[in-house]
Amino acid sequence: MECYSCGYKLPADAERCSRCGQRFKPRTTSQSEPAKPSLLDRLKSKLGKKDEDDSASV
Repeated sequence: MECYSCGYKLPADAERCSRCGQRFKPRTTSQSEPAKPSLLDRLKSKLGKKDEDDSASV
């Protein structure tokens, strides 16, 4: 694997680049945790609810 920040070659199980310190997401193979909604989805749901509330009062 290569660091996507500096290009240094690393072992496949590296959690951090030994050259620049860039952290990598830990690899998970289990799907036990439900996926969190993305920030965009959360914002859309909040804005959508706010718009519905505003339109109901007009």
